[in-house]
Amino acid sequence: AAFSISESTCEYGFWYHMYGGTIGTLQVLVSVSGSSKNTSIWTLSGDQGNSWQYARAPIPASFVGSSVKISFMAVVGSSFTGDIAVDDAGFRDGCCRVAKSCGMSSTTFEAGFQGYTQDATDDLQWTRHRGSTTSFQTGPSVDHTYGNSTGYYVYLETSGVARTGRVARLISRPISSSSNVCSFTFWYHMYGATIGTLNVYINASTSAAMKLAWTQKGNQGDIWKKGTVFVNRSAEFSIVFEAISGSSFTGDIALDDISFNQDCCGVYC
Repeated sequence: AAFSISESTCEYGFWYHMYGGTIGTLQVLVSVSGSSKNTSIWTLSGDQGNSWQYARAPIPASFVGSSVKISFMAVVGSSFTGDIAVDDAGFRDGCCRVAKSCGMSSTTFEAGFQGYTQDATDDLQWTRHRGSTTSFQTGPSVDHTYGNSTGYYVYLETSGVARTGRVARLISRPISSSSNVCSFTFWYHMYGATIGTLNVYINASTSAAMKLAWTQKGNQGDIWKKGTVFVNRSAEFSIVFEAISGSSFTGDIALDDISFNQDCCGVYC
């Protein structure tokens, strides 16, 4: 698919795995839609160890205003121990999908709340943070985007919360689905002995009632996990993330990397 580059700060992010004694080369290429000329924007060769690593490939400013395509090119090494893998690839801030005039965006919280707002009618607030949370044995120590303490995420801080069942809601900008197959993914972290509940609602602009689309409760371990929601509607709506506090301070709930597919329109473009 082709994407329209709207800002000079646009980057393409992805995870790669290059482990083996005869690893070749991995390249990321960008080209103007309809052109056979490719420009290399990122390259790496050789064994990088047995772990997934994150990379960001800046899109050159010369492509701003153009509809572009991204390609991965893997070059084999000299023997069978040269497997190269990629996963979770997508455009970051300033990159908009042109198919069906729709927006495709990944919210990483690296540049603030990025179009999400706090609900003024709830009890608590989501906190944008990096590194470990302030309480012991709860919350993440790293973000999901980069997997280290420099990346940001948002979370519900439960230290000092007066009672169980207090609520913090985060609301997306209005989204217009171009079909009934709009979906989005997100990564959540629910670690602690007194974890409450994380709910995801679809809030239709034509209805006062929110529809529960996804829910999880209780301790899920000290790990980021992926959630997926299928919207199944072709009208304007908003996404509402609702974190509900547990009974004590070991109840921090975190959220990161919210991504919409190509059939969800008007997110950021």
